[in-house]
Amino acid sequence: MDSGQQTAADEAMMKAYVAECIQIIKTRMPETYKALQTKAEELGNEAYALVRQGIRGKPNCFYAVEGGHVVGTPFDMPDLTGDMARQICQFGCKSMVLFGVPKVAA
Repeated sequence: MDSGQQTAADEAMMKAYVAECIQIIKTRMPETYKALQTKAEELGNEAYALVRQGIRGKPNCFYAVEGGHVVGTPFDMPDLTGDMARQICQFGCKSMVLFGVPKVAA
């Protein structure tokens, strides 16, 4: 298989993975889905782009934890993530949703 075929196969697998994660958000992460809808009212399609980028592995775009499900990529801001981890351990957390700054606002 040449690199063009491998890239196409990898992209097809990633597309399926993104679709699966979005389905998990819609069906098993109700608070995350509400947060996404609210963010989409604010940012439009850029909110969905951030979610897809986070699912694809890009840090600082989208990360959500709810009901035993984790979707997206952690943010690479050690101070923020360390503080959040301590507070989650201390106080508990039903759900957590992080959105990055969209390109247009960055």
